[in-house]
Amino acid sequence: MISFKKWTTQKNIIKIFKILNNRCNCYLVTKNNFYVLIDTSIDYEEGIILDHLNKLNITKLHCIMLTHSHFDHAGNTQILQKKFWSNVFIHSSELEYLKEGYTYVPKGTLPITKLLTSIIGDKIMSFQRYQGCESDKIFTEENFCDSFPDILKIQILHTPGHSSGSVSFIIDNEIAVVGDTMVNKIGNIFPPFADFPELLPKAWEKLLDTNCTLFLPAHGKEIERNLLEAKYFDIIKNKNK
Repeated sequence: MISFKKWTTQKNIIKIFKILNNRCNCYLVTKNNFYVLIDTSIDYEEGIILDHLNKLNITKLHCIMLTHSHFDHAGNTQILQKKFWSNVFIHSSELEYLKEGYTYVPKGTLPITKLLTSIIGDKIMSFQRYQGCESDKIFTEENFCDSFPDILKIQILHTPGHSSGSVSFIIDNEIAVVGDTMVNKIGNIFPPFADFPELLPKAWEKLLDTNCTLFLPAHGKEIERNLLEAKYFDIIKNKNK
């Protein structure tokens, strides 16, 4: 019997299950038999994610929300869209990448990741194409604060940095699913890859402006608010030196 890690918001009793934590953490948000899946992982994990949804007795995904279009977040979107007749949502700046099933390699932010992307970045991505699909709804600068669906109290927040169209999902104003806007690897929450690293402090500031006390990344364990605050103020302090 698989035991899924679960969080529940206090205000509206919304449940969040981590249904996959291999290549990419994927989260199922639910209340009153309404189900939203956030991210779909890499395509070779198709069988795993379908098995886990089956174990949770999921027969309908009302929508699939993507934090961004990279292969390890959107790889199974098409198959899940068809199987569950789901609406798919993504930020407008990454709509074409989702259609093509192909994105470029984000830049490294550490010496080792900078070296990797400069040497083998494009070669890696040539093997990481996935089945593209259409999006039913896009997030833009004008509508990214809309709440949808209302029963789940999900607010969409544009948090670019890792990619131009990265978004975070604020659930009940208590828990945020943040994609690659931050990670939690060996105590460091700054993403090892980001196209616009200079935008990440502002994205973190946006997240701290919410009432969220917990942040669920796509890679690594959950991040407490005090850790995010400490890392954010470290960056600001270093910038002002």
